[in-house]
Amino acid sequence: MFGCTSYSGEKPKLNSVVPGKSPQYIAKQAGFTIPEDATILAAECQEVGEMEPLTMEKLAPVQAVLKAKDKDHAFIMCEEMLVHGAGHTAAIHTDDEELVREYGLRMHACRIIWNQPSSLGGIGDIYNAIAPSLTLGCGSYGGNSVSGNVQAVNLINVKRIARRNNNMQWFKIPSKTYFEANAVRYLRDMYGIRKAVIVCDKVMEQLGIVDKVIDQLRARHETLARDIMVIHAHRFMAVYGYRKVHRQLIRRGWRGIGRDQVLHVMRSLRIQGVRRGRNPITTRPARSTGDRPDLVNRQFTTEAPGRLHVADITIVTTRVRLVRVCGVRHRRVRQKDRGLGRRREPAHQDAAPGRVGPVHQLDSPARADHRPDPPQ
Repeated sequence: MFGCTSYSGEKPKLNSVVPGKSPQYIAKQAGFTIPEDATILAAECQEVGEMEPLTMEKLAPVQAVLKAKDKDHAFIMCEEMLVHGAGHTAAIHTDDEELVREYGLRMHACRIIWNQPSSLGGIGDIYNAIAPSLTLGCGSYGGNSVSGNVQAVNLINVKRIARRNNNMQWFKIPSKTYFEANAVRYLRDMYGIRKAVIVCDKVMEQLGIVDKVIDQLRARHETLARDIMVIHAHRFMAVYGYRKVHRQLIRRGWRGIGRDQVLHVMRSLRIQGVRRGRNPITTRPARSTGDRPDLVNRQFTTEAPGRLHVADITIVTTRVRLVRVCGVRHRRVRQKDRGLGRRREPAHQDAAPGRVGPVHQLDSPARADHRPDPPQ
């Protein structure tokens, strides 16, 4: 077949008459006979290479049989055999898928035939889904431009006219893209945001990242202002200041907001709580007269009984916003208007804003029209 025998030292060269001949013809030319029903000739070889010509490409029904010590030794002999047919075809017969995968990754062949006749399996279509062809590309392993089975599609020219396309800007990001740590907090103060689209996978949702984004969106001025107005619309909470409003927001599920932020939003809405202080005092004694003269001479002695010396005038805000005047004689209250039932009258809710209880008081000399009662 090759014009030489094993270990002859001559360079083997395939006889052009051998390809395509039957095993009976090849056996007769070699000087022996085989049964008429024989389909293949097998010869045992010691190694792979030119010293064993039958391990080379033969294009005839003749096989070289080699025995390997183990898997690694078998892989080495297969790789040595592919040196003389790099990129062509490698075959393996086994039921171990992991072994097939390892074999396919390691062999420098463009077709790995698994549990099939390698010669017919390589040309495709009969035993597998490889494109049928008698011209098998060997890829870069064998210096070819194609690695698959050569078909008509590889033999035609395809012309393409390239038209200029502008990149479609179907998605426009903001002018500023924040990527540093804790940048999500900028969602609170970004102007003009009404809706937000969160693109993430299931893991990001399970880790709570989506909840952090939602908390920042809920803490925006518009959402926070709406909930504050709902709280103040309640009849029992309308008097709450920013501290109590902050506590109510926490109870309603708000997170990540501070009292200063609540105070800022309440001021922008012109909402404030009611301050509860001490009861108003109608008369406050002066600590000193200052530069003003002591017109009533506080250290006085009574000249005659039943005579009015000092009047205590108190201005009180009432339901109809009138001024009530009380005269004091000998430390007793004399009611000048029956509309005033007490000396101290608390301010009504209809009073002027900002004025609670008595708003002014002073000590002054008795007016001329305030005459004492006649002596009894």
